[in-house]
Amino acid sequence: MKRWALAAASFLVACAAGDETSPVVTEPDAALVTEEVPFDVAIGTGSRGLFIPHEPGTPLPLQRGCQGSQHIFTSVRILGASPGLVRVRVDIVHADDDAGVSVPIDVRLTPEPDPLSDLASRVTGLTPVVEVPRDVLSMEAIVRVSVEDESGASASAEMRGVVAWGADSCGAH
Repeated sequence: MKRWALAAASFLVACAAGDETSPVVTEPDAALVTEEVPFDVAIGTGSRGLFIPHEPGTPLPLQRGCQGSQHIFTSVRILGASPGLVRVRVDIVHADDDAGVSVPIDVRLTPEPDPLSDLASRVTGLTPVVEVPRDVLSMEAIVRVSVEDESGASASAEMRGVVAWGADSCGAH
């Protein structure tokens, strides 16, 4: 985007040079110069190997994991990142005051191919731990994800919803 804005500014300078009534533009307008996100991230729920897009207004399921902790299973679809490892950060906060309700996740790993797109990859089954479920049940929460690729480019996404009990992820006992 910066290159486009600079090219546009150069064009304006060239066009303005032939018209004495037009102001001469020497630098691009700061409002035109914005950072372009080099890749895109979508956030959803889903266990390992499964990405389920989160629909606005649907609850965020709080599920018991196999070792007894409570999680909002989180999956990420990545489109256009450079190949190789990605750094993924996941955090859950209260929507009303931004107070943390999960143990943050910060991992570097290789994304798996996305079976729905030749251009996308995904990271599935991330399990941020919600240590005190009663502090978030029936309340609106935000799950925030940021992804950084090996080139240092990054993108982020969030999903929000009211937290409600979900299915036991290890089956009935």
